[in-house]
Order: sequence, then structure tokens, then C-alpha cells
Amino acid sequence: MRTVEDRQVEELRRWAQGLSTDTRPEVQAAAKAITMLADDVDAARSQLLEERMICEALEASQADDAGPDEIERDLRARLRSYLHPRTSRD
Repeated sequence: MRTVEDRQVEELRRWAQGLSTDTRPEVQAAAKAITMLADDVDAARSQLLEERMICEALEASQADDAGPDEIERDLRARLRSYLHPRTSRD
């Protein structure tokens, strides 16, 4: 899987900034779409990092403790509801 680097996201933002000053509405709309894309990439990367950290913490907890305790079950439930919000509400 190929990842988007920080410099690539910043380049998208610079393009969007430049396009946003154009007088044509369709170019301004493209600038807004590019900005939204960059925001979505940043949010997805942040969420992925958070999920990895949670999974690593859970794995470390399992390695330290043979049986799951109440805190671990709570964390797993929270993680499931965070990763799969629709299925956890059903």
C-alpha cells in the first residue's frame, strides 16, 4: 500500500490556495474539493495512527496478562464501536 506523505498533502494545499484566487467558479470549486481532499487525508492518517496505537496497547496488555480483565473488555468494546459504528449500534 502506498502512503501519502506530509509534503504531498502540503503541495495539494498550495495548489488549492493558488486555484482559489481564480475568478472562474469551476476552478474555485476545484480548489475547495482539493482542500477537502487534503483535510480528509489528514483526518484518515490521524485516525489510522490512533487505531494502531490502541491495537498496540491491547496487544501489549494481552502479552502481560493471560486473561482479559474488565478494562481490556471495555477498551475492546470501545475500539469495536469506534471502528464499526453502525454494527455496534444495531
